[in-house]
Amino acid sequence: MKKTLLITAAALAMTGCMSLKTEMVNAKGDFKNCEATGGGLGLGAVVGVALAAASRGSCVSEQKEDGFLEADAAGTLNIQFLSQTDAKLIVSKSSVTNILAGDRILALDGKEITTQEEFHSAAFGPLENPVKLKIARADSELLQTVARSRFEKPKNASK
Repeated sequence: MKKTLLITAAALAMTGCMSLKTEMVNAKGDFKNCEATGGGLGLGAVVGVALAAASRGSCVSEQKEDGFLEADAAGTLNIQFLSQTDAKLIVSKSSVTNILAGDRILALDGKEITTQEEFHSAAFGPLENPVKLKIARADSELLQTVARSRFEKPKNASK
């Protein structure tokens, strides 16, 4: 009887459940969740948790193939534009250091940028990777290396 009680207590002590979630985002601002839960009793808990981790990892890999990044590691350039004029993007508002209202974005990482969609797609990337912007200011062209900001979920987006 004591042996059975001891085995039952040990099995219960090894129970567990784990929920794993990774939020993913793409350059368009689409968010997706890779979420899995696993667990069980006794050694089954170890297997269940391992299966949940593998399932979430598979989802993350698939989303990365589709252009998504883990939201915690995704960055962009917080620049707004007045308009597109003569295939040049004119900055109206920027929280990026050394980029001013009135600057014209000419290129990003060496690639000519002519539309806002091209800009946002090229500006999206790993948070830790800086971006090289070629801008026109007054009568000169400047090359600025700038840091990406954390990609923020819009306040009206669902979680």
